Parts: sequence; structure tokens; C-alpha cells
Amino acid sequence: MTHPENTFEYARKRVALSASEKAYHKSLIEQAVFGRSPSKLPIRSPFFSHFVFHGVRLAAVVVLILSVGSAGIAFAATDAGPMSPLYAIKVHVNEPVAEALAFAPEKKAKLEVGLANKRLAELAEVSASNEADPNVTAFISSSLSVHLDSAENSIASLHEDGASTEALQTNADLQSVLETHKIILSRVADEHPEASLVIEKAVADVNETLAGADTIEDAIANSLADSEDQNLAETVDNQEDETKQSLEDIKDRVSETESLDDNDVDLIQAKVDEAARLTIEADEKAAMGSSTDAFILYNEADKKLLETNTLLDASEDLHLDLISSTSTATSSATSTSML
Repeated sequence: MTHPENTFEYARKRVALSASEKAYHKSLIEQAVFGRSPSKLPIRSPFFSHFVFHGVRLAAVVVLILSVGSAGIAFAATDAGPMSPLYAIKVHVNEPVAEALAFAPEKKAKLEVGLANKRLAELAEVSASNEADPNVTAFISSSLSVHLDSAENSIASLHEDGASTEALQTNADLQSVLETHKIILSRVADEHPEASLVIEKAVADVNETLAGADTIEDAIANSLADSEDQNLAETVDNQEDETKQSLEDIKDRVSETESLDDNDVDLIQAKVDEAARLTIEADEKAAMGSSTDAFILYNEADKKLLETNTLLDASEDLHLDLISSTSTATSSATSTSML
């Protein structure tokens, strides 16, 4: 897929603006992003002033990116967090461009899962912060709902189009992301009860999407069992290699993460052991020629590893003891109205 930076750079070389035009558009974007006063004030957004780019603001952002040698601005905004002034560039320019360029259904589905993952991580971040703009939080919550729906629909479309293995893999990624972020958000809500209403709404959306993902998973598994894909054996071989590499990577990461205490390491090891057990079962199924069962088991192992990686990321970013909380998260979740 063409990187947004290359797209912006391509257009920048073909858009000619005078120095005064560049200065004018630069003043508009500075007002939109940094709150500086341009010579001509833009129209205020009815949602929130510096965050959502209405009309001339969005046009100013795009023109500036295309004209002021600032493909780098879009690139720098790629990983911008919700507290960053570049966050608006990421969600209103970079992400729409990426979605527009995701022509292949599989890429579209994976992109939407990735964007849902980002929104969930951002929601945890702003919910755990005392400095978050409530309008930013509202935007993240709304955007999360959109991307959850789009991810579920994209995966269902993949399956309907006959790309069952790709659909199952992407669906497994979505399930892992959602289950893990439920744990994270529950922990954040415990630490920051003032964010409970926002988190409750997000978890309700997550639960609804999980129910749909479980239904899709059953449908895909049944279709794979009914008609063995001729290319599935090769896919299983690739999945085996990827899963075993992921196992080694997470072992290395745990050994290099100094902030983990002995209890955390034990809990992570239990998750890694479970993934290893599933991998062994998958190896046995593959050796017996049952490619469908092997493929499903490798996906389950990958889900365990992705969950652990996501928890490690959140533990580092939010400075919360999220790993050890997982041992009781499931039981406590069933006793709360939120989960």
C-alpha cells in the first residue's frame, strides 16, 4: 500500500503556490493545531474548536501538507497521541488517506482492526489522564464505534467473498484486541472512577462487537470444515512459522522488560505456555493432515500472544499493573454492570 507520506510528497511537487499563499495557509493551520491567531479567523466548529477541522480548516490542513514541504508533518503525526497537537492531522488526514488507499478487502479489514485498537488504547490514555480534553474523549469514543462496526463488516465481507482463512485470522486479531482492552479499561476505571461513564459506553460497544465476532468465527470454522481449502496446507505452514517466531519474540521481550516483578513474569509465562501448548496441538493436527484444525489452533495461539503483547504495551504506557490484574479480571468483570 502506498504510504501517505509518498502520496503527499507526490502532490506537493505538483502544486505551485506563491509565498504569500503559503504563508496564509500556514497561518490557518497554526490556528487549527496550535491555537495561534491567523490574520483571518476560521469558522469555529460546533464540535470542538481546535480539534475537528471544518470547511476551510480541513482544506488549510491539506493545502499546507501539500505545499509547505510538509509531507513530514503527516509522517510525524502517524503515531501522535490524543494529547499531541498533531493528533488532528493523524485522524483527519492520515487515517482517511490510508482508508482510501486500502483497496484490497483484506487490507481494509486489517486496517479497521488496527484503527479500533488505536482508539481503544487512546481511550484508556485519556481516561487515565487528568489533563484530557473531554471533547477529545468524545471524539475517540465516537470514532471507536465507527471503526468497530467497520471492522466487523469488513471481516464478514471477506468471509462472504470466499477469503475464509484471511477472515478467520483477522477476526482472531479483532477478538484478541477487544478482550485485552476490556481488561485494560476495567483497570483504568478502577483507578479513575470519574471516567466510568465513558469506559462503560466503550465496553458496551466492545461486547457487542465481540458477540458479532464470535458468530463470524463459528460461521468461518464451519465453512472451512465443510470444504477443505486447497491452499490451506500452505497457509498452515506459514502460520506455523509466524506463531513460533511470535513465541520467541515475546520471550525475548519479557526477559528485556525490567519493570516486571516475579508475579508478572509467572503470569506471562502461563500465557506463553498456553500458546506453546496450542502450537504443539496444531503441529500434531497438521502432521495428521487436518489443516483446518491446525489453522484454527495456530490462530488461538496467536491470540494468546497478541493479548500478552497488548497488555505489556499498556502496562508500560499507562504505568498500571495490568498484567497481575488479569488473574482476577475475568471473575471481577462478571460481577460488574460495566462488563
